[in-house]
Amino acid sequence: VASAKPAYIAVAAMNYLLRDAEVIAPVDLGDENIWTAHYQKIINNEEMLAIWSTKDEKTVTLDLGCDKIKLYDIWGNSHEVFGEDGRFTISVTDQVKYIVGKFTKIENVSNLYNVSDIVQTAIINDHVKFSITAEASENKSIEVDLPNNIINKDN
Repeated sequence: VASAKPAYIAVAAMNYLLRDAEVIAPVDLGDENIWTAHYQKIINNEEMLAIWSTKDEKTVTLDLGCDKIKLYDIWGNSHEVFGEDGRFTISVTDQVKYIVGKFTKIENVSNLYNVSDIVQTAIINDHVKFSITAEASENKSIEVDLPNNIINKDN
C-alpha cells in the first residue's frame, strides 16, 4: 500500500511541470505499451513529452531534433541530457518521465544502445550496477556525468 506522501510529491511535480502547458496530442511511438502525452510550454516556448510504459521496462531512442533536453523523473528531479545528432536514449518504466526541450520533431528511432538492470532509486551507500550495450558495430563512447558524491567503479 502506497502512502500519501510519495503520491503527493508525484502530483506536485506533475502540477509544477504542467503549470504553463497546453496539450498538443499523444505521440504514437509504434509500441502499444509505451504511452505519451505531448505538451507545448507557453513561458519558455519549449515542448514537453510525458512518457511511460504499461509493461516491462524498455529502452527507447527518440529523435527530438535538438541538442539537449531536461529529463524529469516522477518526483520532479531533473538533469540535463545531451543527445547525439538530436537522438536521446531513455529507459521507460511504469513511472512517468517528463522530457522538456526545444524539439523540432519526435520520432522513435533504432536504439543507439540498451541499458539494463536499472535501479530507479538509490540512497547513500547503495551499490548500483547496470549494463550498457551498444547496438551498432562501430566504436562508441558513453560519457556519464555523476554527482560529486558518487563513485564510478568498473567491477
